[in-house]
Amino acid sequence: MDRFTKKETGSTPKVDFDIQSSVYEIRGKSVPLKTSEFYQPIINWLKGFSDDIKDGSKVKIDLEYFNPESYKWLIQIFRI
Repeated sequence: MDRFTKKETGSTPKVDFDIQSSVYEIRGKSVPLKTSEFYQPIINWLKGFSDDIKDGSKVKIDLEYFNPESYKWLIQIFRI
């Protein structure tokens, strides 16, 4: 699977990570009730494809709001 997507909801952001285009985007609001259930699959996918992420990839983060728990998970994403 060269692409990971999640649809935006009222409490979770749109996620579109595309290996082919080298664009990784998170957009919307991040205040999920179960933060780990939302972010853990993203972390797992990134770890599985971390060797395929190219130099010069674009990371687009456009969050109108995120709670402290989401912040912790976003930091984990950046560390991969």
